[in-house]
Amino acid sequence: MTDPTHPRRAGTFAWQRALLAASPADIGATSAAAARTTKLVGLALSVYANADGGSITVGQTRLARDANLTTRAVRACLHDLRNTSWIIRTRHGARSARAQTDAHALAIPLTSQPSEPTP
Repeated sequence: MTDPTHPRRAGTFAWQRALLAASPADIGATSAAAARTTKLVGLALSVYANADGGSITVGQTRLARDANLTTRAVRACLHDLRNTSWIIRTRHGARSARAQTDAHALAIPLTSQPSEPTP
């Protein structure tokens, strides 16, 4: 498990490469199939990020449609990505009659970051 208080914000392309290289355990998946689904949702989410990996305000219904999944599956994947520090919730959406989506930013957990070479 990663330290959720110290993930490093990441640009979209660097984040996508890191997510694709991550092991199932790195993304909180209990099986290879769950890892594939979580990575798919992560990549679909990253399509809506700006170049620096922020300002993601896409809803779960849109992500479910993009990934051909149920909203329940998307919700579970977003939960795993947040719990393992691959995404950071930057704003909680309103839970009212006119629902607003949460806002997210992409981040690379410390355990998935390449280590600095030692001189």
